[in-house]
Amino acid sequence: MAAVLNQSSTPGRLRFLSLVIVALALATGIVASIVVSSRTTTTDRIRSVDEPSILVAREVQASLAEADASAATAFLAGGIENADQRLRYEAAISEAEASLSELAALVSGDGESADAVVQIQQTVSTYTGLIETARVNNRQGFPVGAAYLSNASDLLTGEVYPLTDLVANNQSKRYRDDVQSLIGPFVALPILAIVLAVLLIVALLRTQGYIATKFSRRFNPPLVLATVLSLILALWLAFAFSSQSINAADARDDSYRKVRESVDARALAFRTKAAESRFLIARGGESTAEFNTEATRTTEALVDVVGAQADWDDYLDTHNKIIDAIDSGQRPLAEELALGESTIEFDEVDDAILSRLNNNQEDFGASMDTAYNATNYLTFGSLALALAAALLAFLGIQNRINEYR
Repeated sequence: MAAVLNQSSTPGRLRFLSLVIVALALATGIVASIVVSSRTTTTDRIRSVDEPSILVAREVQASLAEADASAATAFLAGGIENADQRLRYEAAISEAEASLSELAALVSGDGESADAVVQIQQTVSTYTGLIETARVNNRQGFPVGAAYLSNASDLLTGEVYPLTDLVANNQSKRYRDDVQSLIGPFVALPILAIVLAVLLIVALLRTQGYIATKFSRRFNPPLVLATVLSLILALWLAFAFSSQSINAADARDDSYRKVRESVDARALAFRTKAAESRFLIARGGESTAEFNTEATRTTEALVDVVGAQADWDDYLDTHNKIIDAIDSGQRPLAEELALGESTIEFDEVDDAILSRLNNNQEDFGASMDTAYNATNYLTFGSLALALAAALLAFLGIQNRINEYR
């Protein structure tokens, strides 16, 4: 072996260079393939698990808040409940239950989150039971129905919403960690893959330079082609990794943030609407404290939700009309406003939030699809290019070695 690699002779030096280039090419291909595969898996997890699980957890909260608002508004109509609000309640509960099933599948690998989802499902079952009891008592004119309705709402605010927050926060941490693994400025393995590709190019160029000084034929087609393939590999890796990082960062900093803002604002808005109805249901014991708290939080959340603020201001104006009607002893007018004008204007708020939410979800999906597609074919392609470069380099050098026989 020592004789074969004896660098004091030209053949020995060429064999040594051949082994160095082949080793570098194999290392480049293997490292690049592993890194690309890992980043592709991470990118796919972000778009198919991390972000959806956060969104679905928030959607559960929004759907339950919508159900609670609809139940309270239906209850407000008295024994003959508002049919439209009842249908909205049933649709929102069905949506929440479907979202919970989806969420359970998404967080199945996270023990704490999975346990929280089971607790949410059990508590929602208790909640719907309390709502049905409140409904039965309300239809019969029993005042105790309001107490059941209040207990049901307390169950959401005291148990369910904190659990949905826990799940969303857990998934948000995983999302942040996954994104950071793609966009961190000193991500070791991607840099290593590119450095190895550059070293391969340098080794090929130096080998060609050495051959040019020792042989009359200065142009070695196999080595030139190996160098071109190595350059393509280095540029492909650099472009793919940078594109992936840029799009993942854009998705996080822009569309993902806006999705979170919209879905959080929607849940808060429904909680505000529910508080309005409960305020009217509590005959003789009305307090605007809960409504004021939820309305303030919603107003703050809607600052960044383009297109919803004007509709929200209209809704608050109508709420003030309800308060004025109560203060002047015109309860029937107050209830008519709550069931009519207030509900219509609130629906416009919800439509505006949903429109922005859908647009931002599409933007997020587009950015993450681009990030995912940036490494399409590169897992196999990087290994194939590196192996081809190794083979060509070996053949090109071997041709020169053969001239000594």
